[in-house]
Amino acid sequence: MHRVRHTGKLARLIVLDLALLDATGEPGFWDEARRRAAAVAGCLAPDPEHGALVYLPGRLDPRNCSSSAIDSGECTDALGRLLLHRRAATLPPAERQRLEETVAGNAGTYLADKLASTAITNQRLWGAMGLATAARWRPQAYWIDAVRGAVASALAEQRADGSWGYEPGAAGHGAAPGAGDLTVYYHSRCLAFLYRIVDCLPELDGPGVDAALRRGGAFLAGVITPDGRKPLALEGKRWFWAGAAEAGSNAFDVFALHRGADRFGVDAWRDLAARSWGQLVAHQAADGRVAGGDRPDTPDFVCPTFHTADTAWTAQVLDRLRPAAPAAPAAAPAGGAAPRVHHFPHAGVLRLESDQSVVLLRTSKCGRNTQWGGGIGGGALIYAGDTAGGVDRLRPDREAPETAAAFTLYPGRPRRPAAALRFRRTDPPGREGRQWLFVARLLLAQGRPLAAARRLRDGYLRPLRWTLADPAATHWATRVEVETLPAGRLRLSGQPARPGGDVPGWAAGVTFTREIWLDGAGHGGERLRVVDRLAREEAGAGPGGDAGLVVYRLPDAAGDVRLAGSQPVHRSGSDRRRVELRPAGAAFFLRIAYSV
Repeated sequence: MHRVRHTGKLARLIVLDLALLDATGEPGFWDEARRRAAAVAGCLAPDPEHGALVYLPGRLDPRNCSSSAIDSGECTDALGRLLLHRRAATLPPAERQRLEETVAGNAGTYLADKLASTAITNQRLWGAMGLATAARWRPQAYWIDAVRGAVASALAEQRADGSWGYEPGAAGHGAAPGAGDLTVYYHSRCLAFLYRIVDCLPELDGPGVDAALRRGGAFLAGVITPDGRKPLALEGKRWFWAGAAEAGSNAFDVFALHRGADRFGVDAWRDLAARSWGQLVAHQAADGRVAGGDRPDTPDFVCPTFHTADTAWTAQVLDRLRPAAPAAPAAAPAGGAAPRVHHFPHAGVLRLESDQSVVLLRTSKCGRNTQWGGGIGGGALIYAGDTAGGVDRLRPDREAPETAAAFTLYPGRPRRPAAALRFRRTDPPGREGRQWLFVARLLLAQGRPLAAARRLRDGYLRPLRWTLADPAATHWATRVEVETLPAGRLRLSGQPARPGGDVPGWAAGVTFTREIWLDGAGHGGERLRVVDRLAREEAGAGPGGDAGLVVYRLPDAAGDVRLAGSQPVHRSGSDRRRVELRPAGAAFFLRIAYSV
């Protein structure tokens, strides 16, 4: 799709062939694995910058959309697995020698030295996985020490709630601060690579790794919705996707959940793995490709080759795969048991759950720009669905200034020059602008000019346009206070903010509160009850003027809506989900209650 050889991903076909060989005993899979291994080994060459042996094209062709650390981890792991396979003894001497020289060359000249300087957690573990396989094949103290250091760094970067940020030191490396935000897309990769590393080097296993895998598995289970997906509204690396959901990472989810269930005896993770597997199968096209996004025509950045190759991870747990149990409405809990609240405070994810419903909220996050940082925060509702079907009743827009179940405020007198300068600081043309042009060029190379124009428009130009209106929104707030009330009720409070998380002077003193709970009373099953209130109590204007317009977007599924405000509240004639209040002074309030 990117019209370039993705050597690292093609190497995963070796792992897939070996898994199918072990499952079926068909010799054709061994022959195919050998042919692929010869092709991958033929891509090893010195990097012209530093001379270490890497797999081409790697970073030398930007269309590869990978790094040498990732490709080296993928390729060396795959070749090492073949050399470790029971049939490796049947390899002709010349063929075996070439594969051995390839694995040793990449491990000894590149991976062993590169891991310590790799700043992104999942990429460091990616490379460490390959080096661990090489060290299992040929134990070298230097290689093992490098893997040990990579594992220690990853464990230190894991938060206490089990989550990882994408690039923990992003701000110090000149990247956008939002690059350090939560990643749900790469989370199960970190777990999968850790499992592979300790499989290869059991001496690196121990209480620290055990605790990290347990915490990480619990967090993964906490962000998977009943339909087997992880909402992209939680993802800090937003520019990868044009849609609202993806299933490409499910291949790693299935592997990590099954390995976690086996290691820790958590049977519920096997059910989640089955649901995740069902979503992955549903995203496979007739020709075998896995399109990870919402639809095959969605102009996501990730090539289907990547997600298809990742099924090599599900193949490693082939004997455990099973279809998800048929969806059935859950019975109301006897005795009116209170819903369960699971808060992952460092990731800023809160899960409200009963036997019938699941609700996800984002309570804290990094500030965002056009590419990085969680799209929705400030206690925003990310997902609400029942445990049987899992269909999201909220469907928030993670990129828009106005999204479902959130307040957006516009100043009466926006200061457009100052807003333009802020945008230039957070999204400089030489960094974010250039990256968006890169995304567009790749889509053009695929023969998709309309998709290229859409990504450039939606990714960079539209945010620039609405930034000039200088809005502030509750879903852009980077933190809220969370209070647990009796009977499973939650109260969240904070202030509306700009995308970067700062509160503009004209919105000073504006606060919002949200109360939510699951209510089984009435017809139609259990519903989520929401009461949101936005207010400024003082009479004086804030610095820079006052709010000229307050907007609230009701979810499509909202019912039993009740509105109250200090001035008349209007429902838009063209879009009845859009609620408007125009404050007549500095002090105002708007209260909205409904069920979803």
